[in-house]
Amino acid sequence: MPEPSPYRPIPDADYDALRAAFEKHRKDQQLSFDALVRMTGIARSSIIDIAQGRTRGSLESWHRLAHALDVPLADLMRQLCADHGTEGTS
Repeated sequence: MPEPSPYRPIPDADYDALRAAFEKHRKDQQLSFDALVRMTGIARSSIIDIAQGRTRGSLESWHRLAHALDVPLADLMRQLCADHGTEGTS
């Protein structure tokens, strides 16, 4: 019998939850896409693509968006693991 692997599979990131959190914060603060463009320097089409799930966005983009939304980046990124948690990771 083969030795069991000490490694567990890594679950997929929940990008839908990340986008939902982004949209909630954006709407709660009544920020238009144009306002986010002015605040972040990210192209309007890129912000819309992120919001609609056509792209995941770069870490730099999420960093800028988090600052524009006045939300800690870690709070947004935590959504990636919302459906499976991070127990047992180090």
